[in-house]
Amino acid sequence: MEQEAVLTEALALSEKGRAEVASKLIQSLGAPTRAMSDEEAIVEARRRSEEMDKDPACSISHDEFLKQFEDRKK
Repeated sequence: MEQEAVLTEALALSEKGRAEVASKLIQSLGAPTRAMSDEEAIVEARRRSEEMDKDPACSISHDEFLKQFEDRKK
């Protein structure tokens, strides 16, 4: 099956179905996954904090964050 046909079929799936297919495809890439070290996590947290200080519009509230997960369950 050609890529375009696969893509067309995948896009016809429900949101949940597309998420499952996407997850399996990403896992199949064999991309290395590793936990961040504490130092890396601190650097990333500082970077994100600076980003939010520069542009508050890029941040979301805790409730908005949680709502994203609730919406995915539907």
